[in-house]
Parts: sequence; C-alpha cells; structure tokens
Amino acid sequence: MRRRYPGHTSYGLGKLCAIYGIELENHHRALSDARAAAHLLNLINKKREDGEDAEQAA
Repeated sequence: MRRRYPGHTSYGLGKLCAIYGIELENHHRALSDARAAAHLLNLINKKREDGEDAEQAA
C-alpha cells in the first residue's frame, strides 16, 4: 500500500477507508474488516494494471 499510495500519515484500515471512500461498518469485526481490505486490494490491483497498460502502450 505504501508503494502505490505514498504520503499518508497513517496506513491503518480505518484511515485508508475514510480517505478512499470505502464503507467500513463495525470496524474490528472480521467480516467488515475483510470486506474493506478486499476493496483496498482491488484499488491496488487496478492501479497496478493501469500502470502496466500505460507501460505497454509506451
């Protein structure tokens, strides 16, 4: 997360969800935290794929 999204003062799940507009109900409950983490992982993967697409087009 720190490589793809540098500059945050905190990389805690709650802070990142607030920054990126990800719903996090019942923080510290397994299912809620897992769903939020999955959304963050999807953001990371999307950014990685977009970066690879841009490199291949160049």
